[in-house]
Amino acid sequence: MRVTIVGFLTDYKSRVLLQQPEPGRLLPVTTSLAAGVLPAEALVHAFRAATGLVVWPVRLVGVYFIARGGGELVLSYRCTLRGGDLQPLPDQPAAAFYDTSPPPRGLSAAHARQLDDALHHGGGPARLGRIPAAGRGLRGLFGRRESPAAGVDWGVGVMLVVHDGQGQIVCERHRGGIWKPLAVDGELGEAPWESAARRLAELLPRVEERAVELRLVEVETRGIIDLVFVTPPYPKEAFALSWGNTEMWALDEVGVDFDQEDAAPEAALVRAALASDATVVRLANRSL
Repeated sequence: MRVTIVGFLTDYKSRVLLQQPEPGRLLPVTTSLAAGVLPAEALVHAFRAATGLVVWPVRLVGVYFIARGGGELVLSYRCTLRGGDLQPLPDQPAAAFYDTSPPPRGLSAAHARQLDDALHHGGGPARLGRIPAAGRGLRGLFGRRESPAAGVDWGVGVMLVVHDGQGQIVCERHRGGIWKPLAVDGELGEAPWESAARRLAELLPRVEERAVELRLVEVETRGIIDLVFVTPPYPKEAFALSWGNTEMWALDEVGVDFDQEDAAPEAALVRAALASDATVVRLANRSL
């Protein structure tokens, strides 16, 4: 799966910086995510290389799924200006600031939606959405696959943290009797959060209002990106648990191999996801 980073930079007049690769067509600054690089760092480099501007990606405001080719995740950031002069290089498209109301002509419907989400994101987790795309859609699940696009072919892992608000989370039994948080498998054409919501519906068949929030994005150097979704707290009696395979465990007992006294990286991911109300993006063991 390809991972793309998009940045929306606004000035003191609330205008947005857009590139014009050809007459009548406008685009935000965009770059592919490389292994071992934070998305915000990739975006800083892309702005500097394309426009001469130094920006600060304030927060991740949206994550979008495009079911085309091998599948694509788009991470959208709201940015502010830190310095530099707007001087696109000769091999880069022209760039200028545009008024945002109404959305600039030449901006696609998908980018207009991302811009609107960026301008109206008031904090908290990133907004989630699907961007329609023509074509045959995904050829597989969330694992690696062939992609005609340049850049890293990312494997995507999805973890679902379902908790009771009292320090216990729903876990699955793994080999050796180790209990771990729910790892979610995707189905053909599903966005990661759709897969997480489907798994949650299986656990809470009698609950009408179910929700998942993206709380943590962890980028690994080996070409894997992990998305950790968190639910609101639900009372224990709401769950349809399969005792013996799915149970609720205290967080300090999650992922621990008591025979080998191994560390519990899954529990660390859960703690990080529960600790923030926004979406945290980090490399392994490094926060931003």
